[in-house]
Amino acid sequence: MKSTQTKILIIALLFTIVQCKENEVESRKLPRLMKFSGSAEGVIESITIRCSCDLQLELTRFKMKDEKTQLYSGILGGEITRMRIDELGAGFSLSPFLYGNASVILKSNDSVYVSWPVNLNSDSNTFYNEIALFKGVLNPDKTITGSWKCAPFNISEGSYIDLNGIVAGEWKLEGIE
Repeated sequence: MKSTQTKILIIALLFTIVQCKENEVESRKLPRLMKFSGSAEGVIESITIRCSCDLQLELTRFKMKDEKTQLYSGILGGEITRMRIDELGAGFSLSPFLYGNASVILKSNDSVYVSWPVNLNSDSNTFYNEIALFKGVLNPDKTITGSWKCAPFNISEGSYIDLNGIVAGEWKLEGIE
C-alpha cells in the first residue's frame, strides 16, 4: 500500500513541477507583434551624428531551444536613419528601409539577443554589421532594452561622406497592442 501511495505522490510532484515550468515559460512569452525603437547621438570632430530606429518585429515561430532558453523566429523591418550635420547646419541623412528574417533568444537570466543575420558580414559596411545583433535584457514590464552603436555607412560619394563617427545609444522593444 505504501508503495502505491509513494508512486502517486511522486507522479503528483512531477506533474506540479512540469506545470510550474510551463507557467513560467508562458508568463515570459513575448508578444507576437513588437515595436523596435531607438536613438543614438553624439558629436565627432564637430559633426553632430543622430541615429534613430523605427522598426517592427513580427514573431511567427516559437520553440524551446533547451530547458531554459526560448527561441523566437520572425521578420524585422523598417527604417534606421543616420544623420550627419556640420557646425553650419549642412548635412545629409540616410534612411534605408530594412527587412529580413530575425530571431530572438530569451535566456533564463533575462538576457535577450535580437539577431538580424541578413546584415551580418556586409563587406566593410560597419553600419550594417553593428545592427546585425542587438543585446539587451527583459525588464519586469515585459519591455526589452539595450544599448547599440550607430556606425558609419563607409561611403564617400561626392558630398556624401560617412566614414567615421560611431555613436552610442539605447534601444527598446515593446509589444504592440
